[in-house]
Amino acid sequence: MITRKLIKTPYYGRHSLKQFIRGKPIRFGFKFWCLTTFNGYLIKFDTYAGAGDKTEGKTLGSNVTEKLCVNCIPKDSVVFVDNYFNSLPPLETFTNNNINCVGTIRSDRIEMAPLPELKKEKRGTHSTLHEDKTNITLTRWHDNSQVTLATNSKDENIYKTRGVCKRWSKQERASVTVEQPSVVSFYNKGMGGVDHFAQMRGLYRSRIRSKKWYWPIFRFCLNGAVVNMWFLYRYVDPDIGLVDFIRRIVLAIMSSPPLGPNTGPKPKSNSKVLGEIRYDNKDHWIDKNETQRRCAKCGKCSKFVCLKCNVGLHPDGCFRQYHTI
Repeated sequence: MITRKLIKTPYYGRHSLKQFIRGKPIRFGFKFWCLTTFNGYLIKFDTYAGAGDKTEGKTLGSNVTEKLCVNCIPKDSVVFVDNYFNSLPPLETFTNNNINCVGTIRSDRIEMAPLPELKKEKRGTHSTLHEDKTNITLTRWHDNSQVTLATNSKDENIYKTRGVCKRWSKQERASVTVEQPSVVSFYNKGMGGVDHFAQMRGLYRSRIRSKKWYWPIFRFCLNGAVVNMWFLYRYVDPDIGLVDFIRRIVLAIMSSPPLGPNTGPKPKSNSKVLGEIRYDNKDHWIDKNETQRRCAKCGKCSKFVCLKCNVGLHPDGCFRQYHTI
């Protein structure tokens, strides 16, 4: 199951691709079209580049949906989209590429299909239209308001069967059972993957104070990669949280030995060496340096350094005292 939706990342500098959406939590920033699994694993994304993304005869959402899904996801996959990305032309394209799609659709995009108006009907009333040539099914259901769904799925259990759901009734002041088409419950179970990914990406987002236009895009890629690695790592350790996983990555990078004598930053004081690295009693080796450096313990000149901490130390006492709490 794959979910298709839009994500924004904040950016307050000047750029022609910066977007403004009134009423959104992130009003200024770049748009990213995202394709994720139902549990929030990012598969593919694309940056919104303006009106050039739109193809003549198709809506912007439909064109981007085809661009991300076709020749990317396996055959017989199920794609869930909302009404901005759904219309009849991409459903026909998905049918030709053996991809199933389920999503809500706007009333002005059903191309004059003879679906009745159900706004004045009782709750639970529905109507279904199916076309054998394109295998597209339109289902209109009246809940609190009228909603229309479109799918090209070949599974008759999705668009032909019906189920029930619980709704609150003001007249009876109790929960009542309402008839519901199976395609509605199937859609509700599959949607939400992009929202889950956006939530995980925004929890511990890296902070880069720069107005260079490429930093927000780099930050989006970095945070997306961390979330994806966390999803994969949970197969090894199911109980690990995202913040603990990020902490492990940072400590692993900081505690790794330098690649060479002149690689990596050289701390000028004790505050630059983290306590988790300084006192872990692992891989601390003393070696002679070509030039003198200030001893991190006593402050006098020394020609010896700790290879892991990358600070000057005297081997006859300062080395042991520096690494002892």
